[in-house]
This record gives sequence, structure tokens and C-alpha cells, in this order.
Amino acid sequence: MIGQEIAGLGRGFGMAVLAHDPYVSRSVLNAYDARPVDLFDLAAHSDIVAVAAKVSPETRGLISASVLRTMQPTAYFVNIARAVIVDYDALIDILKAGAIAGAALDVYPVEPLPADSPLRTLDNVVLSPHLAGASTDVVRHHSRQIVDDLLRLERQERPLHVANHEVFDS
Repeated sequence: MIGQEIAGLGRGFGMAVLAHDPYVSRSVLNAYDARPVDLFDLAAHSDIVAVAAKVSPETRGLISASVLRTMQPTAYFVNIARAVIVDYDALIDILKAGAIAGAALDVYPVEPLPADSPLRTLDNVVLSPHLAGASTDVVRHHSRQIVDDLLRLERQERPLHVANHEVFDS
């Protein structure tokens, strides 16, 4: 969903949208006029690489040093997903070397971001305190999900938003 919002914003600014998501349907890609590509092609041909994936075994470490090194020197990297998806040590090295133009980061391997983090010393990085998703819409949406799931439980139905199904099933 967040990726779709990003794609819609990009299209609104006249950007070509490349996407790497093995689970998104062709109809969704078509709705955003997005072209599916492999991760290295996306990194090599994008002016902005935005990560909005969920953490899973497939996404942990997905944005590796190799992927980051494939990016253009004029490109920007944005992570609004989770830190474990990105090799932050490699990202810091690449940013220090000026191998990419910059980064905007909302998530970190350690939160809050330590005062001595090298990210704080880089002038080509914008840092936010893991609040990029904080808005009244998010609070309203999450509250509605919780209430809807509580009502499902009351009706002896399975809630829709369970992160650990194995515990719920036991």
C-alpha cells in the first residue's frame, strides 16, 4: 500500500516508476504505470530508490552493499521501511564516499539513533525520528483495525491483523 502511494506521487510528478515487488499484481503495476524490474535494474536506473517493504525472510538484508553500489552517483536512497532490510554499514560507507547523492532515513539499526552515529555527521543525509508514518490518518486507521478485530473476536471470528498466527492458533 505504501509503495502504491509512492508510485502515485511519483506519477503525479511525471516520473517513470520502476518497481521491484514479486508479490504485487500486474493490475496494480498497470494502475500506476509502473514497470516491474529486478532489484539491480531498479537501483541502476532510478533517481530515487525508496524502500517500503515489510520485513520477511526474503527482505532481510535485501538492500545489500552490491545493490547500493549499483545506484547512480546522482541518486537518492530513501528508507521508510525497516532497518534490517538495508545494509546500513555499506550505506554509510557509500554516503561518506559520495557514491550516491544522498539519503533520507526514518529507521535505524538502533533507535533512537545514537548520538555518535556516523549518519549524524553526513551532510548528504536527512534523518527523521521514525515518525514518517505518524499522522492523524494513521492513528485513525490503526484504531479502526483494532476495533474491527476486537469485534471479530467477540463474534468468535479470527482477527485479520495477527502478526504471529502460530501463537494465536495455539
